[in-house]
Amino acid sequence: RFDSSPPAAKLIDCQRWMWFDDVWSAVTFVVLSAAAAALLRRWWIARCERRDGEWLASKLTVVVTTSAAESNPSTVMMESVFASFSVVPGLSKVPKIIVCDWPELDDEHVRSCHHGRVQTKNLGDYKAYVENITALCHSGCRAWANSTCITLASRNGFGWAVRAGLEHVRTEFVMVVQHDRCFISPVPLNRVVAAMECHPDAIKYVGFPVNNQSTYRNPETVAARHEGLQISPRDVDGLRLLPLLMWYDSTHVARADFYREVVLPRVKRGDFIEESFGCEEVEDVSRNGMDAHRRYGNFMLLDPDRPRGYSVAHLEILRSKGPERHLKNSYGFEEICRLRRVLRDKLKRPCQQHVGHERQLRQRIGLVKRPVPVWR
Repeated sequence: RFDSSPPAAKLIDCQRWMWFDDVWSAVTFVVLSAAAAALLRRWWIARCERRDGEWLASKLTVVVTTSAAESNPSTVMMESVFASFSVVPGLSKVPKIIVCDWPELDDEHVRSCHHGRVQTKNLGDYKAYVENITALCHSGCRAWANSTCITLASRNGFGWAVRAGLEHVRTEFVMVVQHDRCFISPVPLNRVVAAMECHPDAIKYVGFPVNNQSTYRNPETVAARHEGLQISPRDVDGLRLLPLLMWYDSTHVARADFYREVVLPRVKRGDFIEESFGCEEVEDVSRNGMDAHRRYGNFMLLDPDRPRGYSVAHLEILRSKGPERHLKNSYGFEEICRLRRVLRDKLKRPCQQHVGHERQLRQRIGLVKRPVPVWR
């Protein structure tokens, strides 16, 4: 088609299109550059996490102790604990050893399950619970990857269950976790292990704050109870550490050799560590002052931004419905509800599944002990 427009108009129109092309090219370049930077950042973060996870797995092993509970054969409690490992960077990749302490039969003084004792009629529930835990370890899914389940032949108690788990630990450090404690906020676990590695004589134990009313993180209360004994936080390699007067059983990282050589030889069968070794430490430090604390080297990790905050919660507290429990929206309660929903959905799916598989799902969700409708 013949264009009768004057040359000046053609030039202006051409310049306008050239300007539009330049702007479009610039916008495209900016968008593509931002997308490439985001992808590069994600790749770098994933690479660093993988590298840090591999380093942590070479230094740390998790020992989880479990025993008979009224929730058996359901595994929702343990699944919540393992799922909470994803809150802590790198923790899901480390080796994990689950120690199942065998219950003691007591039909006269125990209603169902209490302190490692069960009635004979409930023993089958615990056997099914152990089988379910073993199956989860064999599945190797997510946090259950690199997990091993050990079943003790008789009742040993918490202290000796930790000792049984340490027989399979090949790393320098061990994290001890009870079956009803879960992480609800991240902790700098890599930095904790690195600091313990750099200060082997000074730091032998690092615990994580729990949502309880313990007074040992309150210097004023400690001074009042122990004749003016003064404790104060100290900064070590960028970590805020508070000296502890007791070796607590709650979630902590410790040197494996110190556990084997110093702690466990003083623990009797059936004892908790904090009730035996922990009480000895309290008496020693109270009598001889903070100079005696150097022999134990146990500290609590504090968050400088949240001095009264906590990183670990008791699942029983998270499940509580009392009005004073403000933690219902915390990680543990939400995770239990999520797992129950997932398992219920699996039961509702119209699929050809054998009776054993359906029963195992009902056990995991905790539906075996009460009548439920048959899912179609």
